[in-house]
Amino acid sequence: MNETMGQVEKKPLLGLIANYLREETSTAIYHNPDKLKHVYASQGEKLIKNYFKGNIRSAGNSYDVDAEIGTIEVKSTGGFKQSGGRYNGVGNLHTKKDKCDWIAIVDFAAQRVSVIPNKVFFKRAMLTKISHKGSFAWSSTYGKHRKGSIIENNTKLFKEYEIDSNKEFNKLGMGDKL
Repeated sequence: MNETMGQVEKKPLLGLIANYLREETSTAIYHNPDKLKHVYASQGEKLIKNYFKGNIRSAGNSYDVDAEIGTIEVKSTGGFKQSGGRYNGVGNLHTKKDKCDWIAIVDFAAQRVSVIPNKVFFKRAMLTKISHKGSFAWSSTYGKHRKGSIIENNTKLFKEYEIDSNKEFNKLGMGDKL
């Protein structure tokens, strides 16, 4: 029995999963924003799990990955298509304060990753108060922005804790920005 999904026997459950996967073509996922967000989230967790040789945790915890360095909350984005494309962001961060050891941010558009200690993140990050339960926004170009702005502050913080994750992006099939 699969502990996380109830009492369905293995053989029918595998059949159900196989049927679901047959219907979920890459084109269908590409054109469905909700499913694409799920792809970013699950693949971001996989990238961090692989990098830190950890385990993905089941639902109900306040973090996504458990590794030797501690517990890690993973937030992922594929970027935004707003006018000018000047910034990226991830949300629902207020609920993660003191609930994990690290905040990992995976930017699939730029193929960059930052892993920031929770205490540092909540001391230095400039989050929105209400929007998306605390959003962290940074420059999509990783360049300079208006001095003293939220975007400049958060971009510096992201870059300060950036890790070399090229091998992990390659493992996910994103080598050389396919």
